[in-house]
Formats: sequence, C-alpha cells, structure tokens
Amino acid sequence: YVKALNVIVSVFQRPLQDEEIIGSKEVSAVFCDVEQLLKHHRIFLSVLKSEICAWNNVGSVFLEKGFFFRDYTGYVNNYNNAISTLSWCMQNPLFANFIQACERKPSVKKMDLPSLLIMPIQRVPRYRMLLGEVLKYSSVKDAEVVQLAVDHVNEITVFINEQKRSAEQLERVCAEVKRIVGKNGKSVSRLVLDSPSKLLHKGTVFEKGRPMHLFLFDTVLVLGKENRVKGETVYKIK
Repeated sequence: YVKALNVIVSVFQRPLQDEEIIGSKEVSAVFCDVEQLLKHHRIFLSVLKSEICAWNNVGSVFLEKGFFFRDYTGYVNNYNNAISTLSWCMQNPLFANFIQACERKPSVKKMDLPSLLIMPIQRVPRYRMLLGEVLKYSSVKDAEVVQLAVDHVNEITVFINEQKRSAEQLERVCAEVKRIVGKNGKSVSRLVLDSPSKLLHKGTVFEKGRPMHLFLFDTVLVLGKENRVKGETVYKIK
C-alpha cells in the first residue's frame, strides 16, 4: 500500500506539478492529501515491521500510531471531486497522453490512475477486516489489545462515514442555494450560507394562490418564485 501511495505521488502528482499541464487547483483536487497519507503510512509501516519482527502485538501499533486514520476524512470527502476532475482533465490530449505514459511505467505495475486513487478509500475498512482475522488467531493474552484495536478502527470508520455524510449534505445545500436569487437576479448564496448546513425539506407551497418554492434549512426558511434564466431554473426571493 505504501508503494502504491508512493507511485501516486512520485509518478503522477509531482511530475504533473513540474510539467504544469494542468493548473495547481486541478492537481490538488485529484491528489488531495495523498502526500500527507504517504508520510504517515511510511512511519506506520516502519513501526509495524519492527513490532512484527519482535513478535509483539500488532494491535498496540494501531492504538498508539493509528491516530492519523482520521486524516482520511479529507481524502474520502474529496474522492468524487477527484474522479470528476480527473475525468474532465482527461479531455485535454496533453494530460491524457501524460497519464497514459505514466501508467505504462514498470513501477505502476499495469494499474491505471483511478485504480490507484481508490485504494485509500478502501484502506481503513480493510484494516478493520484484517484486524478481525488477527483477532481470530490471537491468544487470550493478546486478544484484549487486538479487540481494542478493532474497536479503535471501527470508531474511526464511523467518524469518517459521518463526516462524509455531512460533506455530502453540505454539498447538496450549496447546490440548492446557488439557485436562490434576489430581486436583481444575483445569487444570495453568501447571505443564506452564513449558517445553514442541512436542507430539511423543499417543496411547493401557495401564497395567495400563487405557487412558491419552499426551502427549509436547519436555520432559515426561504420562499422563492420559480423562474427560468438562460435555460436554468432559479428561485427568486422577495
């Protein structure tokens, strides 16, 4: 896994930054937090190898060094954006040729970039599975620590999933708010997004017999009249 992260960084990310085929914003979107994860996992791997060679309990490594697993939150939350950005950038022939040339390098071992980018998504759940297998074969003495490690990884998995749901919810809120405009037709996103993070309900209501679209956020209620502007639906508030 560390080798795969290193391939992402050394074969794809850093050369892309040097070549400047795409902008730094797009590079950051595709390779969000990979370098940080690589840094943490190199240390984690070193400690894990030492403990295994000494026949020590691997569960203790997860308890003492696995604090950084929470850093996966940023990567997981950005993953869909990373893949969509990569797909968009592949429309650039120079970028597509560069990626394909990188994928042909021996160190990549016939994997494509999307296959490499999904590996961090699978990593923490895989630790949970692997620790579960270790637990099955642990002695009574070691089982307690391994169980604590399993619980620790489970807690982090729940945390990451909750953060992912929150990020998706906020993304949906942003998408709806972008369609809310004022009398002048300009977006009121800044005004509305000062506090709400959840869209609780949306639908049609009637005000004096006229249909209005209702947005019920967690901190604000918005009523807007549906309009079509340049082929897009917007909701104009009073």
